[in-house]
Amino acid sequence: MDKNTITGLVLIAILLVGFSFLSRPSQEQLEAQQRYYDSIAQVQQREADLKAKAEAALANENGAEASVDSTALFFDARQGTNSQVTIQNNLAEITVDTKGGRIASATLKEYMGQDKTTPVTLFSGNDASMNFLFYNKKETIQTEDYYFTAVNRTDSTVTMRLSADGNSHIDFTYSMHNDTYLIDFTIQAVNMEGKLAATNNYVDIEWSQRARQIEKGYTYENRLAELTYKIAGEGTDYLSANNNDKKEVQERLDWIAFKNQFFSSVFLADADFEKTKLSSKMETQGSGYIKDYSAEMSTKFDPTGKEPTRLFFYFGPNHYKTLTALDKGRDEKWELNRLVHLGWPLIRWINKWFTINI
Repeated sequence: MDKNTITGLVLIAILLVGFSFLSRPSQEQLEAQQRYYDSIAQVQQREADLKAKAEAALANENGAEASVDSTALFFDARQGTNSQVTIQNNLAEITVDTKGGRIASATLKEYMGQDKTTPVTLFSGNDASMNFLFYNKKETIQTEDYYFTAVNRTDSTVTMRLSADGNSHIDFTYSMHNDTYLIDFTIQAVNMEGKLAATNNYVDIEWSQRARQIEKGYTYENRLAELTYKIAGEGTDYLSANNNDKKEVQERLDWIAFKNQFFSSVFLADADFEKTKLSSKMETQGSGYIKDYSAEMSTKFDPTGKEPTRLFFYFGPNHYKTLTALDKGRDEKWELNRLVHLGWPLIRWINKWFTINI
């Protein structure tokens, strides 16, 4: 082998090594590639979850007769007539459906609609839905399928009772207090030992609401509607305000808020929400609605009934001082005032300490 050939081979080898080194992906490219693979895995997992739910729904449909026979835990509660119970305080009025035991509408007394005489209603009718899922060895108990009975009713409180028999039931208790838009909500099992899965210390929740277009005329928060959530021990995050969006949140959440331009519907959990899936869809312009929101999550539930599940609703204005007042006397702050957009950090600080307090 002559000198020129050897030189050529060496040069070729150098070029190959150099090309391999230069074409090697950067750390950023490797991380981007990993995120891509992770997103594919998440999509596949989501598809698997949806397939499992579809198969379960089909199985329930095919076995509907078996699931509603006389041995079903809440068999008698499957039949009834839906009616509404109204409770109120000096600021708001809510109605609760006996079908599902859920809040069916929320009206704010101090805020008038465009006609200046009719109070603003955040949602009513089919605008909103809420479903709680409990479990035992035989069935999944979805509260939206059952009729509750209103007991212990006053002007500002009501307990919606789902009865298994004369002594065993699950209570949903709603309580309102003057001068606040906050509603106390507790879930408690009574004499349900052996009737609910003792090893499943969680209740799954499905919550959805269409955010109404509120006519202009208020000076409070005027940002586009968005689904906002508070990560436990941290700050807030949100889904896109201007596009369809969805997200699976791995962190524990203090609360989830469905916003329109001026008001919010917020669901809060003392024990936090887990395994959360959120969705926000744009509504058609001119439909009277801005967004179609939905959330799926879990929170702690004691099937023995020793400890109630403590939750809260806020149906009210995106007003900084009103939201800030909700943290008075609380060790762990909710920081619902983060629903009010005050700008970037420096601008937010100026607005928080000077503009708002003037």
